[in-house]
Amino acid sequence: MAAGCGLENSVKTEDFKYSFSENICQTGEHSFATKNAMCVGLQNNSLNNGCAGSLRQNYFYSQCSGSFVAN
Repeated sequence: MAAGCGLENSVKTEDFKYSFSENICQTGEHSFATKNAMCVGLQNNSLNNGCAGSLRQNYFYSQCSGSFVAN
C-alpha cells in the first residue's frame, strides 16, 4: 500500500516585467508570460510610448541575447 508523501503539485509561473523611465518619459510597467514575449515587447516603440530606447536596448541585450525573437 502506497502512501502519499505530502508533496503538492504546483505550477511555477514566472512573470517577466519591466518598467523604464528616462527624463519624464515612461514606458509604463509591462508584464509578460514568457521571456520571448518580453523580448518582443522591449522592441515595440508604440507599446513603450517611444520612451527609454537606450535603456530598453541595454536590457534587451542583457536579458534576450540568444533568445529567439520574432519581429
